[in-house]
Amino acid sequence: MSTTKRANSTLSAATLDQLFDKLDALARSSGLIQRHSRKFSAQGFLLTLFRAICIGDASFQNMAVSLSRFQSASMARQSLHQRFTEKAVHFLQLVLALLVSERKLNQVGNRRFNRILLQDSTQIWMNRKNAGHYRAVANNGGNTAGAKVDLVMDLQSGDFIKIQEAEAYTQDRSLGPDLLELVMEGDLIIRDLGYFDVSGFQRIEDENAHWISRLHGTADVVVASGGTLENHLQSSSGSVLDLKVFMTAKKHRARLIAIRLPEEIANERRRKKKDKRKRNGTSPKKGTLIREGWNLYVTNLDSTECSVEELVGFYEQRWQIEIQFRSIKQSTDMKRAMQRITNRHHLQSLVYTAMIFATLSVSAYQLIASKMTNPNRLSLEKTARWFSQMITSATQPVLPISYDLRHLLHD
Repeated sequence: MSTTKRANSTLSAATLDQLFDKLDALARSSGLIQRHSRKFSAQGFLLTLFRAICIGDASFQNMAVSLSRFQSASMARQSLHQRFTEKAVHFLQLVLALLVSERKLNQVGNRRFNRILLQDSTQIWMNRKNAGHYRAVANNGGNTAGAKVDLVMDLQSGDFIKIQEAEAYTQDRSLGPDLLELVMEGDLIIRDLGYFDVSGFQRIEDENAHWISRLHGTADVVVASGGTLENHLQSSSGSVLDLKVFMTAKKHRARLIAIRLPEEIANERRRKKKDKRKRNGTSPKKGTLIREGWNLYVTNLDSTECSVEELVGFYEQRWQIEIQFRSIKQSTDMKRAMQRITNRHHLQSLVYTAMIFATLSVSAYQLIASKMTNPNRLSLEKTARWFSQMITSATQPVLPISYDLRHLLHD
């Protein structure tokens, strides 16, 4: 569809309609629904949860009113409250698993890498009184509460390969092995600092796949030609170093790329490092401050497979997953919805609903982009906000839904 010829269009296939056809079977499989009821349906339940996270009101009173918009008879809030059990959570898990598995079939071949996989996480904060259900890192004010959404995404296709929830105190490094189970030959894995793990790099290599990571600040590095990394950085007058190194006590062989930072940025990073250590009653080591003057990347891609410019370009693609997280938070009001003091099954249902919403909004984004002559003009954030508005204003699950492309483009 040309953006100059037609602004209005409709969205149907590959989004809500295909999902709705399977919801009843998933609800019966999970035990959420055992017999037909005029007051409750799988479609109405999911749309009610969507509306709750989009408007930021997840009270049982509000959800009971919302549910009545999709049913021929209304349900009391006490009855709806009783539906939030492990069966409701299991239903939402099945819905999410279905969406992710169907999106994994959309891989496109004939590319330099089979897939470019990135794992990252974001946190959803809750009322601190929910810490017994979702524990976050404690601070000076006591316990805090929050959930962590961990996402594995293929940057080439835009598909979600895996998405899961955990308590916010869970470290990224403990979630890192979940991606390793998915690695296939020919993949490129991009690792953030929180997932830095030399044994994980070895597992990727064992699958004949490639990886790129930022170097963790505490990882010991010895240059293959001799000397420490810090000595090479301090003695170099150039702006780029391309070195063969051994990392940590495991002496894992890798290629290290060092990009010198502008002096003002390097000084600011050193200042922050000193301030942080000072608050902890310590001071940074000299080698740590030397490293703060550089961006340091490590990889198993050699110079014949990937130039310095290409390597940095691949790593910088990780901003795409940050846009995904930002679009979820901007198009919903999860922050307000999660401030309610409630039970774990209710909280867990809201978190899974947010993950389902994110997966569907990306499906909508990709479907609209596939009809455009210039898909780069399409904004994921605006598409997610539009999708949120359509879900919130729906009075019945009728498709297709219309959109005005002019409202979905980058400014």
